[in-house]
Amino acid sequence: MLLSRTKIITGKELNNGCFLLNAHMKDDEHILDVQLVVSTDGQVVSAYATVGKAPYGKLCSQAIRNVDKLVGLKVRHGSAREVTELVGGSTGCTHLVELVLEALRGFIPVMGLREAKRLEQSLREAGVPETEIRLKVMDMLWEMGKEVIPGSCLVYSQNESPVLRLRKEELL
Repeated sequence: MLLSRTKIITGKELNNGCFLLNAHMKDDEHILDVQLVVSTDGQVVSAYATVGKAPYGKLCSQAIRNVDKLVGLKVRHGSAREVTELVGGSTGCTHLVELVLEALRGFIPVMGLREAKRLEQSLREAGVPETEIRLKVMDMLWEMGKEVIPGSCLVYSQNESPVLRLRKEELL
């Protein structure tokens, strides 16, 4: 085997309501870590990166200086282009771009899961049957996703709720 690369993406909610998003990459030549704090409105509040190992050592490590440029970036459709311009190119690192994008892609599921848990709790307290809770949560996540990442996949490219579509097609 010539290459084995592992990426680990994690996300959690902080006490201040922001989200901590981490991306880690390790292979035979690289160990890179990116840590982003993103506010609930999708703005990068802080950005930090480390290079534990790189094929060109300190030369590669110079690219992490660009991570500071991410502060103020808003997570939205088109953010990938901005990230590439800010931390990639001739003064950056393609792997750093990948990790930042992976971390930012974690924002939508982390935010969605937090909101899903809140909705589930309030629906349970209101006595809604468990079978309906899951469907309502699916619809809420779809509403959130289609606003932030429209057209990013089959589900978010539709104008109709996936729950309604699945019911029509008798898949639910």
